[in-house]
Amino acid sequence: MAIAQSRLHLTIERDDWRDLASCRDTDPDLFFPVGTTGPAIEQIDNAKAVDWLRKGAQPTDRVQQLLKISGAWDEYESGRRR
Repeated sequence: MAIAQSRLHLTIERDDWRDLASCRDTDPDLFFPVGTTGPAIEQIDNAKAVDWLRKGAQPTDRVQQLLKISGAWDEYESGRRR
């Protein structure tokens, strides 16, 4: 059984993925939480909510209010303004 090898050709010219990333203007702390318990759980949930919004989610008014309380809405809005 032959195993096909593929090579990933990374060059400076092809290093533009960072410019196209939807998270490029987001605070890195949002995606790298300080842990997996306690306050980090809220941080993880906020990161998921921001990602959900950036993918085009249309939250109801109630969900939008909850996102504002958690701070996720502000993070989403600040990324849209950049």
